[in-house]
Amino acid sequence: MKIQSFKTGTRLLPGDKIGVIATSSACDKARFDRGVAFLKEYGFKVKTVLNPSKMYGKNNHLFSSDSAKARAKALTELFADDSIKVIISARGAYGAAELLPLLDFKKLAKTPKIFCGFSDATILLSALNSAGMVSVHGPMVSGAFAEDEENLPARTSATILLALLSGEIINPFKENDLFEIKPGKGKAGWLTGGNLSVFAALLGTPWEPKLDGALLFLEESGEKPYRIHRHLLSLKLAGKLDKLVGVVIGGLDGCVHTSGPNSIEVIKDIFKDFKYPVYAGLPAGHEPFNLPVPFGVRASLKNGQLIILESPIEVS
Repeated sequence: MKIQSFKTGTRLLPGDKIGVIATSSACDKARFDRGVAFLKEYGFKVKTVLNPSKMYGKNNHLFSSDSAKARAKALTELFADDSIKVIISARGAYGAAELLPLLDFKKLAKTPKIFCGFSDATILLSALNSAGMVSVHGPMVSGAFAEDEENLPARTSATILLALLSGEIINPFKENDLFEIKPGKGKAGWLTGGNLSVFAALLGTPWEPKLDGALLFLEESGEKPYRIHRHLLSLKLAGKLDKLVGVVIGGLDGCVHTSGPNSIEVIKDIFKDFKYPVYAGLPAGHEPFNLPVPFGVRASLKNGQLIILESPIEVS
């Protein structure tokens, strides 16, 4: 099976400008300011669009930081701005799906840039992948970048994201051993996925994920095992799991129940009839140690590790 080709981003170097936008919910101002200060301390310029904290705690735009029209326009302008090398979401929570019908992904693909975020940002990570662009599932400005030095896992996640975007590393998971949920013969495929419940919510829409030949990464937070089974079953019934080359599960923070099957058991049940391997334990998701996962790059599962075979950026 031929692996899909994706447009890579531009290498991030000291002095370069990072675009920041709250694509979903608004941020606490103090946390956002600390996150921006972190980026500046590392030598980067920051261009913030709209006001990521103005609507924090308010419901003027339901759950979102601004109107869908304003957010879509601002994101489009960040992609078109030649001075911006990378775009990092300020926060997740909820609201990114409202942007989908307002974005021209073919137009965005003419000036491809790395967009980084996770959780609700999965909506945009997946849509950008479907449009042929690389994206990165990873820390956000008011998240890991805003943590103090005492939260070493979060701070480390933020610095590793910057190292990935600067081309210093290709595989953030080189030292991370996974545990096997189901054996299988793995092949190289293109890495994609994100938050399970957000990802599954795209089914039946024009932005439904393309997964043929993909190595699927999934993570979740706070969903009970039966709900994880429900989301995965939706993907299975839609035929989205049929032509994968493997599955790797990240954090399952708070995905527990007082009784009944646990999360790993329900994942094993969903994938039991497929021939590809399924592993868990990737340090990525709604936990302090949230390492960046590049989407749209070739990767494979081998010897209990996630092997990322190429950089999401152009490295000369």
